[in-house]
Amino acid sequence: MVEKVNPKDGYAGSVIRRLTMNWKMIAGAKPDEIIKKDLSLCGVQRPVCESEIGQCTEFFRMGEFVGWIIEK
Repeated sequence: MVEKVNPKDGYAGSVIRRLTMNWKMIAGAKPDEIIKKDLSLCGVQRPVCESEIGQCTEFFRMGEFVGWIIEK
């Protein structure tokens, strides 16, 4: 499972958020499209709180996104 997580507090969180937006633009997304999507998800889709994941193995982390292998 790969999901967006709650941002870190403070300056580090701001930097990670800006880097995520930059990576999206490098991938070809237009700034106005990024902002429009971000605003459309406010209050509708919430980032995952990592403490809610439970027993898992992290295999990926980049910016605001983390991937876990969850075995049941």
